[in-house]
Amino acid sequence: MLDRAVLAFLQRPIQSTARRICQLGLRADQVTWLGFLFGACAVPMIIWHQMEWALVFIGLNRLADGLDGAMARHTQATDRGAFLDITLDFLFYSAIP
Repeated sequence: MLDRAVLAFLQRPIQSTARRICQLGLRADQVTWLGFLFGACAVPMIIWHQMEWALVFIGLNRLADGLDGAMARHTQATDRGAFLDITLDFLFYSAIP
């Protein structure tokens, strides 16, 4: 949905950030898990009516989701990594409503 439009606008900064993160030795799967944890942090924020914090965590989740894909393409994308990414995305998507 909105992700595609935003990612198209942010493609160059995301690519350069992904390269820098890869140079630090982090892997795409690690960023996928970190993004999922950010998304999971949004759930209690919503329950506790802390909507500003929930939006921060959701934004960090979406940023990590864009970065992990760029990192995978920069290094070597795998079916396992793609499966992990989509599985954790769906868990996040199902937790928020």
